[in-house]
Amino acid sequence: MYNVTVKSLATALCISLLAGSCNSGKSEEQIQAEKILSDAQSLYDAEKYDESIHYIDSLTRNFPGIIDVQRNAMHLKTLVTEKITILDSINNDLEIEKNIGLVDSLQSSFKFVKTKDMVEGYYVHKKTPANNIIKQSNIEARIDEFGKIYLISNLYGKSCKHTHLVAKSKNGLAETGVVAYDNALNYRFKDDGTPVEMVTFNEEKCDTLCNFISENRNENIKLQFKGSRTHEITLGKQTKKLIDKTYRFAKQKAALKKAQDLKMFYTRKLQITRKQQRQTATNLTGDNKTDL
Repeated sequence: MYNVTVKSLATALCISLLAGSCNSGKSEEQIQAEKILSDAQSLYDAEKYDESIHYIDSLTRNFPGIIDVQRNAMHLKTLVTEKITILDSINNDLEIEKNIGLVDSLQSSFKFVKTKDMVEGYYVHKKTPANNIIKQSNIEARIDEFGKIYLISNLYGKSCKHTHLVAKSKNGLAETGVVAYDNALNYRFKDDGTPVEMVTFNEEKCDTLCNFISENRNENIKLQFKGSRTHEITLGKQTKKLIDKTYRFAKQKAALKKAQDLKMFYTRKLQITRKQQRQTATNLTGDNKTDL
């Protein structure tokens, strides 16, 4: 009911301004400003909100000294912003609903791993073998407790001092970022005399390579452990499949979180916009008091 009232007020004031533009006492700038405001109002009424905002911004920028028109434009902008925010919120709610369904459908294929010795747990696909990166050279994709993917590389029986990975297929190549040796994310040890190198690549450093493997999961992929020397393996079919599934699950979880965060943002934006509506409506009547 309030929105109808403020919209009617803005429309009436715009018409009043236009009617008065015929008076000989008005400057050319005043007449031009009122015409742009009228066009912005017409676009708003036609639900062409982005175009209406464009006209309002042009009016604000080019006619800063026409105070009465500027006040009407400021109020109209709050009405347009409200409509845009409502539409964005509706579309975002649809995105949440879609992503919840996709995440739920994938969630059942993953298990959460956390032992008493671990500070943080992680999600891994249920079909990932328990010894997937033990006593062999391979990589494994995991998702941390915050929903971010990361990659573990294990080089067994070779000493390359590797700090990054390169994946190659007939369609090109991709690589991780570099993780310097620090005995934490990049560490080396001996397993009964056999050299072992294990590196953890966070989301920022492994996203490109995981995406490449996901997109090329049906292709032959060579993986290189790059350091002071290079060691190359061929990724197994199961490894490619598990990385693909883990990568897609992580992306869906990230999309859902983003949409849920946006829902709170749109709620707050509507609250602020409606306060601004009341303020600008009050200013139109000549009372400069504000409830902000």
